[in-house]
Amino acid sequence: MKAYLRYEGISKLQYPQSPLQVESKQLFTLMPRRKTAQATFGKSLHNNKSPTNFDRQFVLEELRLTNASLQEVNKELQQLNESLQEQVQKLQESNKALQLQINQMTNQIDDLKINNRHLRSQDSSLHLHSKTFDQRLQDQNNHIGYLQLQLKKLNDQLEQKRTLESKPMKMQQQALREFDSICLEMKNYIVCKLCHQELKEPVTVIPCAHSYCRSCQKGYMGRCFICGPEEEIEATYANLLLIPMIELFKKICEIRELLK
Repeated sequence: MKAYLRYEGISKLQYPQSPLQVESKQLFTLMPRRKTAQATFGKSLHNNKSPTNFDRQFVLEELRLTNASLQEVNKELQQLNESLQEQVQKLQESNKALQLQINQMTNQIDDLKINNRHLRSQDSSLHLHSKTFDQRLQDQNNHIGYLQLQLKKLNDQLEQKRTLESKPMKMQQQALREFDSICLEMKNYIVCKLCHQELKEPVTVIPCAHSYCRSCQKGYMGRCFICGPEEEIEATYANLLLIPMIELFKKICEIRELLK
């Protein structure tokens, strides 16, 4: 045994956070043995003699140092393994969270596809309803145009009738005015000057020719109610000619009401 392993330790501050960042470094280097120990140990082996106490102590010391170095390496490897396990656990948790998000997004995409199909079906139905509504609206517009044309024709016919009826109306109004004038003139002869009602059993005074009802004696007894004491009454008589005039006045009034 001409050489021994010497541990080149790594401090804890040199450990990276990720195993991918670990730099390869030689942990052990071959170091030459001491000449005294090598010569003595080799000579004792060559001469088939048992090694001396010094050789045993030297070997034990080397083994102890190597064991300590291996223990430190084992600790560092355990720490590195623990950090790697923690990172793997974190990656697994993040992977689970990402998988959950992917599942949620997949469900949302499926819901959106279903909603899209539903909206397309509604769009097609609305498009069909829109076509039917447009057709009905067009029919209603055509019907309105037809009604407007008929209304225009009726207005023209009504205007023609009004023009034709305007002449008789004018004649009728003229006749009514004439009837009114006749009624006013006749009313002066058939109305009692005292009670201002139609004469009943008319009595006419001479010479003023004012007529009163037979029951209105204050109008013709002693003096004429209209003329006063200045005009003396010569005589009175029952004026039977006024009775048919009164009947004629009534008929004229009835005809006038019908003409209205």
